[in-house]
Amino acid sequence: MRYEYVFWDWNGTLVNDVYAALASVNDILLRRGREPIDIERYYSLVATPITLFYIELFKPDKADLDALFPEFHAGYDRYLPRYGLADGAVELLYRLKRAGVSQAIISSSEENRLVEQTRTFGIDGVFDRIIGQSGFHAGSKLERARGYMLERGIPPERTLMIGDLDHDAAVAEGLGVDCLLYSGGHQSRAILEKLGPPVIDRLDEALRFIFPEGTPEP
Repeated sequence: MRYEYVFWDWNGTLVNDVYAALASVNDILLRRGREPIDIERYYSLVATPITLFYIELFKPDKADLDALFPEFHAGYDRYLPRYGLADGAVELLYRLKRAGVSQAIISSSEENRLVEQTRTFGIDGVFDRIIGQSGFHAGSKLERARGYMLERGIPPERTLMIGDLDHDAAVAEGLGVDCLLYSGGHQSRAILEKLGPPVIDRLDEALRFIFPEGTPEP
Protein backbone atom coordinates (compact mmCIF):
# COMPACT_ATOMS: atom_id res chain seq x y z
CA MET A 1 0.00 0.00 0.00
CA ARG A 2 1.59 3.24 -1.14
CA TYR A 3 -0.76 5.56 0.75
CA GLU A 4 -2.13 5.08 4.25
CA TYR A 5 -4.21 8.27 4.18
CA VAL A 6 -6.62 9.56 1.54
CA PHE A 7 -8.05 13.07 1.69
CA TRP A 8 -11.24 13.31 -0.35
CA ASP A 9 -12.80 16.40 -1.81
CA TRP A 10 -16.59 16.19 -1.63
CA ASN A 11 -18.42 18.29 -4.23
CA GLY A 12 -17.76 17.01 -7.73
CA THR A 13 -15.59 14.17 -6.48
CA LEU A 14 -17.50 11.84 -4.18
CA VAL A 15 -20.85 13.46 -4.82
CA ASN A 16 -21.96 13.75 -8.46
CA ASP A 17 -23.34 17.25 -8.13
CA VAL A 18 -22.02 19.32 -11.03
CA TYR A 19 -25.34 19.26 -12.90
CA ALA A 20 -27.26 19.95 -9.71
CA ALA A 21 -25.09 23.02 -9.24
CA LEU A 22 -25.47 24.07 -12.87
CA ALA A 23 -29.27 23.70 -12.70
CA SER A 24 -29.47 25.81 -9.56
CA VAL A 25 -27.24 28.50 -11.07
CA ASN A 26 -29.38 28.61 -14.20
CA ASP A 27 -32.54 28.93 -12.12
CA ILE A 28 -31.01 31.99 -10.44
CA LEU A 29 -30.07 33.46 -13.82
CA LEU A 30 -33.57 32.91 -15.21
CA ARG A 31 -35.18 34.52 -12.17
CA ARG A 32 -33.06 37.58 -12.90
CA GLY A 33 -33.98 37.65 -16.57
CA ARG A 34 -30.58 36.34 -17.69
CA GLU A 35 -29.69 33.63 -20.19
CA PRO A 36 -28.67 30.23 -18.77
CA ILE A 37 -25.12 28.98 -19.20
CA ASP A 38 -23.92 25.62 -20.51
CA ILE A 39 -21.52 23.23 -18.82
CA GLU A 40 -18.46 24.53 -20.68
CA ARG A 41 -19.17 28.07 -19.51
CA TYR A 42 -19.66 26.75 -16.00
CA TYR A 43 -16.31 24.93 -16.11
CA SER A 44 -14.56 28.09 -17.23
CA LEU A 45 -15.99 30.19 -14.39
CA VAL A 46 -15.65 27.87 -11.39
CA ALA A 47 -13.21 29.30 -8.87
CA THR A 48 -12.22 29.04 -5.23
CA PRO A 49 -13.41 30.78 -3.15
CA ILE A 50 -16.79 30.32 -4.84
CA THR A 51 -17.53 34.01 -4.22
CA LEU A 52 -15.35 34.71 -7.27
CA PHE A 53 -17.69 32.59 -9.40
CA TYR A 54 -20.74 34.56 -8.31
CA ILE A 55 -19.00 37.90 -8.80
CA GLU A 56 -17.92 37.01 -12.34
CA LEU A 57 -21.29 35.57 -13.37
CA PHE A 58 -23.79 37.82 -11.62
CA LYS A 59 -21.83 41.05 -11.03
CA PRO A 60 -23.87 41.46 -7.81
CA ASP A 61 -23.82 44.22 -5.25
CA LYS A 62 -23.04 43.25 -1.66
CA ALA A 63 -26.66 42.66 -0.60
CA ASP A 64 -27.39 40.49 -3.63
CA LEU A 65 -24.17 38.53 -3.16
CA ASP A 66 -25.21 37.58 0.38
CA ALA A 67 -28.62 36.48 -0.91
CA LEU A 68 -27.15 34.29 -3.65
CA PHE A 69 -25.71 31.66 -1.30
CA PRO A 70 -28.96 30.49 0.34
CA GLU A 71 -30.75 30.85 -3.01
CA PHE A 72 -28.19 28.59 -4.67
CA HIS A 73 -28.30 25.98 -1.90
CA ALA A 74 -32.09 25.82 -1.90
CA GLY A 75 -32.03 24.93 -5.59
CA TYR A 76 -29.04 22.64 -5.24
CA ASP A 77 -30.80 20.65 -2.52
CA ARG A 78 -33.81 20.17 -4.78
CA TYR A 79 -31.73 18.83 -7.66
CA LEU A 80 -29.11 16.75 -5.82
CA PRO A 81 -31.30 13.64 -5.22
CA ARG A 82 -31.45 13.15 -9.01
CA TYR A 83 -27.70 12.58 -9.13
CA GLY A 84 -26.37 11.18 -5.84
CA LEU A 85 -22.84 9.91 -5.35
CA ALA A 86 -20.32 9.40 -8.13
CA ASP A 87 -20.37 5.99 -9.81
CA GLY A 88 -18.51 3.45 -7.72
CA ALA A 89 -17.92 5.81 -4.80
CA VAL A 90 -19.58 3.68 -2.12
CA GLU A 91 -17.81 0.49 -3.15
CA LEU A 92 -14.45 2.24 -3.34
CA LEU A 93 -14.80 3.96 0.04
CA TYR A 94 -15.65 0.73 1.83
CA ARG A 95 -12.96 -1.19 -0.01
CA LEU A 96 -10.34 1.29 1.17
CA LYS A 97 -11.70 1.18 4.70
CA ARG A 98 -11.45 -2.62 4.78
CA ALA A 99 -7.87 -2.34 3.54
CA GLY A 100 -6.98 -0.10 6.48
CA VAL A 101 -6.74 3.21 4.63
CA SER A 102 -7.59 6.22 6.80
CA GLN A 103 -9.99 8.51 4.92
CA ALA A 104 -11.08 12.08 5.54
CA ILE A 105 -13.23 14.58 3.68
CA ILE A 106 -11.63 18.01 3.38
CA SER A 107 -14.08 20.31 1.68
CA SER A 108 -14.96 23.94 1.07
CA SER A 109 -18.59 23.11 1.89
CA GLU A 110 -20.24 23.93 5.18
CA GLU A 111 -19.38 21.24 7.70
CA ASN A 112 -22.85 20.56 9.11
CA ARG A 113 -24.16 20.08 5.56
CA LEU A 114 -21.34 17.63 4.86
CA VAL A 115 -22.13 15.56 7.93
CA GLU A 116 -25.82 15.51 7.04
CA GLN A 117 -25.15 14.56 3.40
CA THR A 118 -22.73 11.73 4.22
CA ARG A 119 -25.26 10.37 6.71
CA THR A 120 -28.02 10.55 4.08
CA PHE A 121 -25.86 8.59 1.63
CA GLY A 122 -24.91 6.03 4.30
CA ILE A 123 -21.16 6.65 4.18
CA ASP A 124 -20.59 8.74 7.31
CA GLY A 125 -18.97 5.78 9.09
CA VAL A 126 -16.25 5.48 6.46
CA PHE A 127 -14.39 8.64 7.40
CA ASP A 128 -12.08 9.31 10.31
CA ARG A 129 -12.84 13.00 10.00
CA ILE A 130 -15.17 15.27 8.01
CA ILE A 131 -13.66 18.74 7.75
CA GLY A 132 -15.66 21.56 6.25
CA GLN A 133 -16.27 25.25 6.67
CA SER A 134 -18.29 27.02 9.33
CA GLY A 135 -20.35 28.92 6.74
CA PHE A 136 -21.32 29.17 3.08
CA HIS A 137 -18.43 31.37 1.95
CA ALA A 138 -16.21 28.53 0.78
CA GLY A 139 -12.50 29.28 0.94
CA SER A 140 -9.19 27.50 0.97
CA LYS A 141 -8.95 24.03 2.47
CA LEU A 142 -5.21 24.30 2.99
CA GLU A 143 -5.06 25.47 6.61
CA ARG A 144 -7.77 23.07 7.75
CA ALA A 145 -6.02 20.16 6.06
CA ARG A 146 -2.65 21.18 7.48
CA GLY A 147 -4.11 21.40 10.98
CA TYR A 148 -5.57 17.90 10.66
CA MET A 149 -2.23 16.49 9.50
CA LEU A 150 -0.39 18.09 12.43
CA GLU A 151 -3.01 16.91 14.90
CA ARG A 152 -2.80 13.29 13.69
CA GLY A 153 0.90 13.25 12.85
CA ILE A 154 0.09 12.28 9.25
CA PRO A 155 3.18 11.90 7.04
CA PRO A 156 2.82 13.75 3.72
CA GLU A 157 4.65 11.03 1.80
CA ARG A 158 1.95 8.52 2.78
CA THR A 159 -0.97 10.77 1.88
CA LEU A 160 -2.99 11.16 -1.32
CA MET A 161 -5.48 13.92 -2.05
CA ILE A 162 -8.27 13.24 -4.58
CA GLY A 163 -10.29 16.12 -5.99
CA ASP A 164 -11.80 17.67 -9.09
CA LEU A 165 -10.47 21.23 -9.12
CA ASP A 166 -7.30 23.20 -9.68
CA HIS A 167 -7.77 24.27 -6.06
CA ASP A 168 -7.34 20.66 -4.92
CA ALA A 169 -4.06 20.44 -6.83
CA ALA A 170 -2.90 23.67 -5.18
CA VAL A 171 -3.87 22.41 -1.71
CA ALA A 172 -2.03 19.13 -2.29
CA GLU A 173 1.07 21.04 -3.36
CA GLY A 174 0.84 23.24 -0.28
CA LEU A 175 0.61 20.18 1.96
CA GLY A 176 3.42 18.36 0.16
CA VAL A 177 1.15 15.39 -0.63
CA ASP A 178 0.44 13.59 -3.90
CA CYS A 179 -2.72 14.38 -5.84
CA LEU A 180 -5.15 12.69 -8.22
CA LEU A 181 -7.65 14.78 -10.16
CA TYR A 182 -11.05 13.39 -11.15
CA SER A 183 -12.53 14.53 -14.46
CA GLY A 184 -16.20 13.94 -13.54
CA GLY A 185 -16.58 17.06 -11.44
CA HIS A 186 -16.64 20.84 -11.66
CA GLN A 187 -13.76 21.37 -14.10
CA SER A 188 -13.18 19.71 -17.44
CA ARG A 189 -10.46 17.19 -18.19
CA ALA A 190 -8.89 19.74 -20.56
CA ILE A 191 -8.46 22.17 -17.66
CA LEU A 192 -7.22 19.52 -15.23
CA GLU A 193 -4.65 18.07 -17.63
CA LYS A 194 -2.76 21.36 -17.62
CA LEU A 195 -2.14 21.19 -13.87
CA GLY A 196 0.36 18.34 -13.59
CA PRO A 197 -1.17 15.65 -11.35
CA PRO A 198 -2.58 12.49 -12.99
CA VAL A 199 -6.21 12.74 -14.12
CA ILE A 200 -8.64 9.83 -13.69
CA ASP A 201 -12.04 9.42 -15.32
CA ARG A 202 -13.44 6.87 -12.81
CA LEU A 203 -12.92 6.91 -9.08
CA ASP A 204 -11.92 3.25 -8.98
CA GLU A 205 -8.84 4.14 -11.05
CA ALA A 206 -7.43 5.47 -7.79
CA LEU A 207 -6.83 1.89 -6.66
CA ARG A 208 -3.82 1.41 -8.91
CA PHE A 209 -2.18 4.47 -7.38
CA ILE A 210 -2.93 3.47 -3.80
CA PHE A 211 -2.01 -0.21 -4.32
CA PRO A 212 0.63 -0.17 -7.09
CA GLU A 213 1.50 -3.82 -6.49
CA GLY A 214 -2.07 -5.00 -6.85
CA THR A 215 -5.35 -4.19 -5.14
CA PRO A 216 -6.62 -6.22 -2.18
CA GLU A 217 -9.67 -8.43 -2.50
CA PRO A 218 -12.97 -6.46 -2.67
